[in-house]
Amino acid sequence: MGEPLVTSGTFVDADLRFHVTIAEASQNPFMRTISALVEVAMVEILAASSPILKTEQHAIIVDKHRAIADAIGRRDPEGARTAMIGVIQEGVDRVVAITDDEPPKKA
Repeated sequence: MGEPLVTSGTFVDADLRFHVTIAEASQNPFMRTISALVEVAMVEILAASSPILKTEQHAIIVDKHRAIADAIGRRDPEGARTAMIGVIQEGVDRVVAITDDEPPKKA
């Protein structure tokens, strides 16, 4: 994901594998089921919002994903949750920016 020669396609594949691996590692059947249901949509969203063409944004996204992995490695669920929410929000913001749609309203 963070390699210098990563393409949009390899970034999307790595990003999807990252999130699916976390869902599987959670040993939460609900999370794995949800992950399986949204994988196709995730590929389309990730492809549309890939930060690869913007080197600075790409580095930020890689760092945010690394923060998730580091928090999991430290067994810090709150840190992992906070980092994951940041990654998801960043993705929502990128999709909104490229589609000019309004972001979903927070409950």
